[in-house]
Amino acid sequence: MADVIFVRPSYLWLLVTLIFLVVVHFVTVKGFRKKALSFANFEAIERVTGRIQLSQNYLILFLMGFSFVFLIFSAAGTTLIFEAESTDSDFVLAIDVSASMTADDFEPNRLEAAKSAALSFINYTKGDTKKALITFSSTIFVETPLTDDEFTLTEEIKSLNIRKGGGTNIGEAITTGTNLLLNSDKGRAIVLLTDGRGNVGLPLEEAINYAVLNLVSVHTIGVGTEEGGEIIEGSDVLLKVDENTLQEIADSTGGVFYKATTKEEVDQAYSEISDFKKKLISKDLSMVLLILALVTLTFTWGMLNIRFRTIP
Repeated sequence: MADVIFVRPSYLWLLVTLIFLVVVHFVTVKGFRKKALSFANFEAIERVTGRIQLSQNYLILFLMGFSFVFLIFSAAGTTLIFEAESTDSDFVLAIDVSASMTADDFEPNRLEAAKSAALSFINYTKGDTKKALITFSSTIFVETPLTDDEFTLTEEIKSLNIRKGGGTNIGEAITTGTNLLLNSDKGRAIVLLTDGRGNVGLPLEEAINYAVLNLVSVHTIGVGTEEGGEIIEGSDVLLKVDENTLQEIADSTGGVFYKATTKEEVDQAYSEISDFKKKLISKDLSMVLLILALVTLTFTWGMLNIRFRTIP
């Protein structure tokens, strides 16, 4: 994975000034050309040089254009995000506790299967790994901040229950999980488990960008069978996992998407994530682009004042 993001994307609107630059350039050149043609002796030039001097205006225009592009991208905070090997990671477990998680297509239901797998994950990641726990439906709850206290984390997972409130706020879950990892100096990862789709709260695109900007990978686990199941109230639920969105979240942040239709597949997903040995690294390109802009401008100035002081 390698992506380019902009910390200050509002500056990208300045790219429209390139149109103004092109217009000004050609208007100026046209004016100089008219003046030059009024007294130029092209026959004499051709006898001395063997050829008529051709215009270098397009080269100057391209160089000036590149200079402006470099300056704008520098101001926009252009940053390269790429993956690197990591010996260890800190994790935030984000578990959906909306009403549909009581569906009985898992034994005994989706939430209990998720809790069992999360408890196994705690055992998979012993050592220096810190973990946090958040739950989400329409709202977000931080059950346990980032900690290495496995006993407290285990007890919190065991006590999880369904929370009332319609909707699934995946965007806010990603943002909250990211905030919990900001002080981690290891690989940063969120393990997000849900049986639905984000339909309330923060737009997913904003949440994804925030996670990437803060070097957080998001692994997604979509739970639920094709047949659905019965919820506590006695009605059937057939809520299909939004696989495309969960895949996009994982792909955009350097994570992995898992589709789990059985309890064993949920366990397998958590097991594989516990062995994940990659982290996101950022490289700020602003200074490099600024230097390129200054070099290009200096070169252009030299051409205008030394080499190309000829007839336009």
